[in-house]
Amino acid sequence: MNKAVIYFLALFLLAITTACGSSSSDEPDNPEQEYTGPWEIVYYESYYGIHNETQEFQKWFDAHYKWFDSAKLVNGDKTWIFTSQDDYIIWDDYKEWKKGEICWVEELNGAKEDEVKKMIKDFESYSIPLNDKLYFDKFEASYKKLK
Repeated sequence: MNKAVIYFLALFLLAITTACGSSSSDEPDNPEQEYTGPWEIVYYESYYGIHNETQEFQKWFDAHYKWFDSAKLVNGDKTWIFTSQDDYIIWDDYKEWKKGEICWVEELNGAKEDEVKKMIKDFESYSIPLNDKLYFDKFEASYKKLK
């Protein structure tokens, strides 16, 4: 091959490499910002015979009063099913109703995903495992992006 052809191929390869490089004026200079909401967090408690009576859970319960969504409470042959449109659950309901399923749905802005995951982990830590009387209090939660 003659030197002119080799020189031309070298320039051609250099031009392709430069054009296909990772630095492009179309790409933003800043990395994508982390999503901070809005989030929807669904908290779900299911209990039978016992419930978490700690001050930590009562503080959470009081702080999430406005996020109450629905409940099904049972004591013997009495059942009470209601939503936030009908009524609200209060702390003393735990004393009267020996079995229940309660749901809270929170909308949250200004939180990173790691913060949301920590909130869920904290909520789920209120769980009381099944005991020898077959009583339990289980706390579960999930989340999703709203936009």
